[in-house]
Amino acid sequence: MKKLIMNFMLVVGLTSAVQAGQNVSAPAISGYDTVAFFDMNEAVRGSGFHVANHNSHTSLFSTKENKEK
Repeated sequence: MKKLIMNFMLVVGLTSAVQAGQNVSAPAISGYDTVAFFDMNEAVRGSGFHVANHNSHTSLFSTKENKEK
C-alpha cells in the first residue's frame, strides 16, 4: 500500500511539473499531509501553519509533530 501511495504521489508531482512548465507555489500532493498517510492510514489535509520547503517543493502538514518527522 505504501508503494502504491508513493508511486501515485510521484506521478501526480511529475505530471503537474511537466504541465505547468514553470515555477509555481502550489503545495505538493494537493496539500495533504504525507506523514499522516503512513501514520494514520488516511488522507489528512495539511495546515498553512505547518509548512516545509525542500528543493522548491512546498509540503503542508496537519500537525507540528508530523512536520518534525
